[in-house]
Amino acid sequence: MKKQFLCVACAIIMLGILCSIVYYRGRAQEGSIPPIPQPPVAQKPVSSSEALSPIGIGGGHDEDELVYDESLAFRANCEILKAFCDVYGNDPRLEGLLKGFVDVLLKNASGRFSDIKEQLIAHEGTAAYRNLMLACLMASDGPPGEIADLVWEVATRREEDVLVRRTASYLTNHVDNGKKRSESLLSLLLDSDNDVVVSALVGASRHIDDRCFEIIRTELLTREDVHVRLAAINAIGSSQHPSKQSVLHDVVFAASTSKETAFSEESLTKRAAIQKIDMRESDVFQFVRSLALNENEDAGVRAKAIARFDPKVYPDEQIMLRQLLKTTPSDDVVVLRSVVDTLLKLPSPDNLDAVNSMIASIQDEQVKTLFLYRVGLATK
Repeated sequence: MKKQFLCVACAIIMLGILCSIVYYRGRAQEGSIPPIPQPPVAQKPVSSSEALSPIGIGGGHDEDELVYDESLAFRANCEILKAFCDVYGNDPRLEGLLKGFVDVLLKNASGRFSDIKEQLIAHEGTAAYRNLMLACLMASDGPPGEIADLVWEVATRREEDVLVRRTASYLTNHVDNGKKRSESLLSLLLDSDNDVVVSALVGASRHIDDRCFEIIRTELLTREDVHVRLAAINAIGSSQHPSKQSVLHDVVFAASTSKETAFSEESLTKRAAIQKIDMRESDVFQFVRSLALNENEDAGVRAKAIARFDPKVYPDEQIMLRQLLKTTPSDDVVVLRSVVDTLLKLPSPDNLDAVNSMIASIQDEQVKTLFLYRVGLATK
């Protein structure tokens, strides 16, 4: 499991390096920061007397590729990496130039928690370098509690480059020592960068207190960026806050959606709230049911409403679902797929007969194959 996570984390952080190149190149073109010096063009082999000689350039497909020096300590290689990122930070080849080095660096990070922590606390180096130190941190086998503390510290440090804060805020969802971090979460929710906020909201539910809840409810649910609004709804819906139902209720009941405005941003937030709202309240149950049956409703909204009527939870609604299979046009695949998937959560003879009968009436072979595949998954 840890190996799989490290692969994912490394991929994300390498993507962050690429983003940092684009980011800084754009900033330099705008003139808002001094341009990072372009890497030198080697006209001859680099000698030991030249400034970049300790970096270990060469030995790969690209003459500028950075090579990990196994004869040096891990910490020394980190310093070499830092210097390399300083010089090549504006080079679009940076990710490729670092790949071989990073593979070895991560393998050697185990047991080097103290060195990595020192690098991160020092707040030195480019965004690319610091993101790589975060990758090393996750591979370091350090004490889980201390790793978590350091990740949260970096994520909430306002003077960090935004690209580093984005990486660290993502990693806060993958480090947990059981500590409730409401104060730190509040800091992330107030960050000026929407990507940081979205990552913070993903794992927010276990840290939400009244202050965080109010920020989410009053500020983030109305943010222009729909990704923030969606993450805010999911965070509220996953929390244990006593006021979450009223917030979700407002979103579901107030959002205006229809077939004419299919898959609008408002429908995205409405769908998210439908998935999280408590159906035990009578008015909520009836309203969600009406959405499921409304032929003029946004197909995505209908699909999420239909999915709430799990036959194991609401056995009496199986008749309604089977009736939908008969009345829904065969080209309304989004709605039909939701009905099929919901009925197949309880693949009883009656439900299977209804699904198979609907499939037999479909003319489009690709759509028919899709539904037959789903039947196969449910009955194998």
